[in-house]
Amino acid sequence: MLKKKMKKFFAFAMALVMTMSVMLSCMSVSAFAVSQSEIDALKSQKSQLSSQKSNLQSTINSLQSQQSDQIALKNALDEKNAITVKQILNLNEQIDLHTELIEQKTAEVDEAQKVADAQLEKYKVRVRAMEESGRYNYFEVLFGASSIGEFLSLIDDIGDIMRSDKELEDAYRQSVDDLKAVKAEYEQAKAEMEDSKAELETLKAQQEKDIAQANAVIASLQGDISSNSSLLSELSAQEKALNADIQAKIAELNKQQQQQQGGSNGGYYYNPWDFFNSFFGNGYYGSSYSGESRDAA
Repeated sequence: MLKKKMKKFFAFAMALVMTMSVMLSCMSVSAFAVSQSEIDALKSQKSQLSSQKSNLQSTINSLQSQQSDQIALKNALDEKNAITVKQILNLNEQIDLHTELIEQKTAEVDEAQKVADAQLEKYKVRVRAMEESGRYNYFEVLFGASSIGEFLSLIDDIGDIMRSDKELEDAYRQSVDDLKAVKAEYEQAKAEMEDSKAELETLKAQQEKDIAQANAVIASLQGDISSNSSLLSELSAQEKALNADIQAKIAELNKQQQQQQGGSNGGYYYNPWDFFNSFFGNGYYGSSYSGESRDAA
């Protein structure tokens, strides 16, 4: 009777041990097992990251190309603006020179005008004096001459004096007119230079505006390049970490497969009797069940 009870108890215990062994084995596998689908999912993520990195690098390359073009444009604008500045400086020098020449000619015109006016006044005084003194009264000359020849000679003398004075006056006046003409040329040249300077000043202002705009575009592109480069660095770090995770899981999967192959090819096998004997003691039952206890034997 006791033996039958012990057999039943032993059968129940063996079933419980085997059930617990299977459950523990399943729990261990489910907790630490690595599947190929998990690795494939990680590889898919890595592929997406690589695609994002490639697109991002293309964007950075495009931005850098645009920035290089803008820098070249800005350098060209700087050179043109430098030339414009030199042209303005040169015109300023020419304008200053013409201003001095105009001032000089103005003084010369004033001086020549004074001389011409004085000569005219001298001429007028001479005529008035001759008329007042009656020395060259034509009627006195006409009736005082002893002959026609003397009369003509006196007329010629008076004409020579008058012509000399008039020619001298005309010379002075011509000098004034010549000086005024030169002054007018200087003033015209100065006016044209000032017009050219105004145009260059307008051009310079536009060039400086273009340069400022180019600098703004360069700065904006640099900001885009920096932000995209930072994002690229982050993606590279994520890709590196993901690759390390993939390699670790591949190694774990290989190890798991090796363990499974080892178990199916005569590797370690867990014997429930070993657990039972260790729990109840080798003295009660043997490693092989014979249906009787050692004490009964």
